[in-house]
Amino acid sequence: MWLPPSSAYTADDLLRAAKARAFPATKRLITDWVTIGLLDQPNRRGRGRAKGVERTWPASQFQLWLVLLDKRRDITHVASLCNIPVFLWLNFGTEYAPVRQVRRALGFFNRLVPGMSVTAARKAARSIVAQLSAPTATRADQNALVEAIVSATGGGEFNRDLLLDPVRRIFDPEQTGRRIGPAGAPMTAESWVDYTEALIVGAQTIPDLRDEEFETARLAHHDTLAMYVVQQPAFAQDPEIGSIFDAPTISWLANNACSNITTEIGFRELARRRGASEGAAPPQT
Repeated sequence: MWLPPSSAYTADDLLRAAKARAFPATKRLITDWVTIGLLDQPNRRGRGRAKGVERTWPASQFQLWLVLLDKRRDITHVASLCNIPVFLWLNFGTEYAPVRQVRRALGFFNRLVPGMSVTAARKAARSIVAQLSAPTATRADQNALVEAIVSATGGGEFNRDLLLDPVRRIFDPEQTGRRIGPAGAPMTAESWVDYTEALIVGAQTIPDLRDEEFETARLAHHDTLAMYVVQQPAFAQDPEIGSIFDAPTISWLANNACSNITTEIGFRELARRRGASEGAAPPQT
């Protein structure tokens, strides 16, 4: 495969590498991918008086470009590619993806949280209802929760109380204090709403998050993941909801990088708002 003989790669270098891989890339594609955070913004260096500006990317971004080209063939929605630079940042730090790039990637990935289409929200809601419903939950209450989830994820302010009541009616219709799942990660109506709220609040918080807060969240994510790695095998054996505790493979971590760190940031922001000294995400699923 053709590779440029330098550690500073121009747009033309990127396009030649794409051509060598039979990928129909253009300078417009490069610009678009920089805009949404798949690539970092290029370094700018003057060529000399009246000679314009040279824009280049470092070796880490060139290698990221190659990975993105390969993955683009396999996915339908470009937003899924945002997981790649975010995964690199989470695991290897800002030398592989700076915070300015991660912020844009997360913003593009989360642009529909809340605000997803009604069709997508309703499909997700039905899956959630099937997972949460107690055997005695009525069809009417199940349908009411579907509509509540669609409303809660359809934009505007997240209303915790409006969602919590219909969740309780299908999760614990007898009001017995029902809990499901393993002892180390029990699921209740409240914990499910907590997770949903954290995802939405995280997406809303990211645009204004300070750079140092990104690093704090990244390190907190490492702690959360370390606990999950130890606990996941036991969690996965739970007869009720064991199937939701995915093994933390490299593929799973890469495919869920954006949603995992968004939720981590959301839990930390909710803890700050509520006066807690430290935010902590529950085991990641």
